Amino acid sequence: MHKKFIINEGRLKLDVVDQHVDIASDHSTTNGGGWWHIDEKNRIIWLYGRSMRFGAAPQNELKKIIETDKHDYPGYTFFHSYAYEAETAKKISVMLNP
Repeated sequence: MHKKFIINEGRLKLDVVDQHVDIASDHSTTNGGGWWHIDEKNRIIWLYGRSMRFGAAPQNELKKIIETDKHDYPGYTFFHSYAYEAETAKKISVMLNP
């Protein structure tokens, strides 16, 4: 099981699953995905990498989703990177919300 995310139905959906496809039942609106890492103490979530099936999540769409609270993590700061490893993503990521 892995920490994976997708953009689906205009929302950011995070879950611990085997494959990205397991996060939702209807993928007609899925637009990219990747992995996630959370620092609950500091309320930070890093989104990084890409889904083999759905591709990389567009950073501009992730930013819009975070800014309009279309996710289940209010009060968290989100960062995004196209890096494939969490440690690298933490170093070279872009903040998605102010």
